Parts: sequence; C-alpha cells; structure tokens
Amino acid sequence: MKPLCQRLLLALAALAMPSTALTAPDEIQVYTDDLDEPGERGMELHSNFVRDRVRTREYAGAQPSGRMFRLTPEFSFGVAKNWDAGFYLPLKLDTATGTSFVDGFKGRIKYLVKEDSGFFYGSNLEIAWGPLRASPSRWHTELRNIVGQRSGPWLVAVNPIFGAPLSASATSARVEFDLDLKVTRDLDERFTVGLEHYAGLGPIRSLRTGSESTQSSYAVLEVKFAGWDLHLGLGHGWTESADKRVLKLIASVPFQ
Repeated sequence: MKPLCQRLLLALAALAMPSTALTAPDEIQVYTDDLDEPGERGMELHSNFVRDRVRTREYAGAQPSGRMFRLTPEFSFGVAKNWDAGFYLPLKLDTATGTSFVDGFKGRIKYLVKEDSGFFYGSNLEIAWGPLRASPSRWHTELRNIVGQRSGPWLVAVNPIFGAPLSASATSARVEFDLDLKVTRDLDERFTVGLEHYAGLGPIRSLRTGSESTQSSYAVLEVKFAGWDLHLGLGHGWTESADKRVLKLIASVPFQ
C-alpha cells in the first residue's frame, strides 16, 4: 500500500505534468450538494447504455463503448460532519455478445460545505482499480472539485476534475482535465428538469478545444417517487471522440 500512497501524492502534486482519458463512463454525473449526514447510509444505482460505437478508441486495447450496458452500485456512508465516503462496483454487459464483466472497483472520500445562502463547495477524491480494457492504467485517481449555488428553484453546479494514472506500468504519467456543468430548475416538489454538459479537455499542459475535445450534453429529468430519487438523462456527443447517443438512469434510495 505504501508505494500506492506515494504514487497518489505524486500524482496530485504533479498537476503540471501532461494523460489519456482515464475515466470510464460508468458514472455520468455532476456532483452537487448531496452528502450523507454522520451515520447515514445510502445507495445509488448508476446505469447507462451507449447505443453506437465511436470510430476511434481512447488507447490501444480499450474496449469499445458502443452497445454496452453499465450498472454500477454505489454504497455511501456519512463519516463525520461535512464528510462522507463511498464504494463502487462497476459492472458491464456487452449486449452484442451477451458477455458480462466486472470492471474493477472504486473508493472515494468527499468533503462538502453547504452555506445558508445556498452556496456549496468541496472536493471528492477517488482511487480506482480496473482492467486494462477499461483504463490505460490499472490504478488511477481522480480529484473532483465541486462548486455550486442553489437559489430558489434553480441549481447551478460546476465540477473541475483532474485525473491521473497511479500504476507503475502505465504508459503515461500525464494528468487530464475535465469540466462538467449542471443547470436545473425545480418544477414542483417532485419534478426537476435541466441540462448537463461534460467536456473532456485532455492533458492540462496541452488542453484540447473544439472538435479535438470530448463534448457531450444531456437533457435530464429528476423525479422523487415513493422515497426514491430517479435521475434520467438522454445524451448526445458533439465531437468524434464522444459517444453519440447515451441513455442514463441513476436511482437513489437511502438505507433505513
């Protein structure tokens, strides 16, 4: 474990270093002001389906994303005031062949402050292990920053994200930058509508723009029903490296 911790510290300290995209789309979500209270437990089921295969692969050996159904249970727990932790188990089904996979595991720790004005901010640190078909590095990390504002029925949230490989066998030690945005409006107590945008901008020393970046947008609908929180999204990829059509569903229910 000690070498892994050393690599994590080096990766977070070396954000000036140039990576291939490290995050698999098992969790398509913009982090907002959701946080488990101390002692509270929760569970979310993240699922999405990519209809079409993109023309190019992220890296040699990457499994194509098209025709893949992903289901990722996330278990969370409130550790202390302003802190919660989570564990993910990414699962995948290739609907073209009927083959199923377990794509490793992920753990995270989140710190979040929510002010009375509706402003919130924090960070989420994640460490993940996965097979090379899902990531160019078996071990990798992500530091997701969270900034946002709730004002009446409106919510705006932004996630600047840094991702880095940790494995000694990784072919690259570059750090990637993503920028995710969410804007929603409550229609009433049960229904919320909005838009999300996900921008993969590449290595921080040579950020990609326009057609060279990965740009996707989602129309989202959130519904509260019988104690469940349901989040549905229909996404479209605007650039060649983005999945063209994606359907996603996140179902959230607390343990009681």
